[in-house]
Order: sequence, then C-alpha cells, then structure tokens
Amino acid sequence: MSRARASKAKIRALLASAEPIIRPPPEDIVVQAPPQGFVKADLRNTRAWKPRMVELDAMGDSVAEIAAFDDYAEVFGSLTPAAVHVAQAFDAAHRWSRLRHANEAWAHYLATQEGLAWRRTRPVLARFKASYHLAVQNDPALALRFPALHRLCTFGKVNARKAVATRARAKKAAEAASEVSSSEATSTEPAT
Repeated sequence: MSRARASKAKIRALLASAEPIIRPPPEDIVVQAPPQGFVKADLRNTRAWKPRMVELDAMGDSVAEIAAFDDYAEVFGSLTPAAVHVAQAFDAAHRWSRLRHANEAWAHYLATQEGLAWRRTRPVLARFKASYHLAVQNDPALALRFPALHRLCTFGKVNARKAVATRARAKKAAEAASEVSSSEATSTEPAT
C-alpha cells in the first residue's frame, strides 16, 4: 500500500471548510533564525550586563538628547567617546533590549497559546484514538496507509509495552541475582 499524502492545497481546503475549534497561529509570522555562524554564548553571567528598567526607560530619550547636544565635544572633550559612538552604542543596546523584551512577551504568548491548544486537543485526540483503534481492528491495512496516524494513535501503547517489557527484564534479572546470591550463601556454610 502507498502512503496517503495530501497536497498543501487540499490540507488548506479541509481546514478552511469548518469553523476552527482552536484558533491556529497567524499565517504571516516570520520566525528569525540566528545569523550564519552564530555560536550560543554562556549566558549565566549576563545578569550584570543586562539593563535595569530605569536605564531602558531613559536610553531611547538619551539618544535623542545626544543628537541634540550641539556642544557635546566642548563639554566632554576627550573624556568620553565621540557623540556618534555613544549614540550608536546607546541606540543599538536599547533596540536589542526592546527586541528581547518583545520576543519574551511573544514567547510567553506562544507558550500560552500552545498550552491552551493542547488542552483542547487532548480530548479530541483521545476520541480520535478510540475510533482509530476500532477502524484498524476492522481494517489493519489502515496502519500501513496512514503511518503517521498510526504512530500518533499507538504512541502510548508502544511506550507502555516497552515499560512492561523493561520491568519484566529487570524483575527476571533481580530474581536471577537473588538465586545466585542465595546459592552462594548456601555453598559457603560450614559443614557440621
């Protein structure tokens, strides 16, 4: 039997044919990937680097004030970096922080929506699994025609069977070890 695969258009048509019971994520979301060559840094010690809320609140306006600071060079002279460098550093740090905060809020939203979606999906999945098992009992070829559905619907049973088999092996090994140790104990008893 060949695998049943639907085209993306057929999937979209199916999904559009009914009122959704769970609102799906927006289609136009673009998830950014890190730049090529990015190496994840050890972030355990970045707490000292991260800005405080007071700094974040003032940073954006500070960039504007530096741009308007006409006598910056006369006031600071060689004591600080050039105004353009200070403004650029402040602006970049502020923008990265805003982006991180927005993404943290987005990540929290995503996690919430994911949890809500799965909470509503679990009962649907349970009912589907029951129907699927009945259908496969009547037509075992369904498991071959729809392998992903088969994996989805037998996942718990396969794991349970593996767990039972593992416990049985462990019990058998423990019994064997117990028999060996008891036979060693009886063979080392002094003769009377």
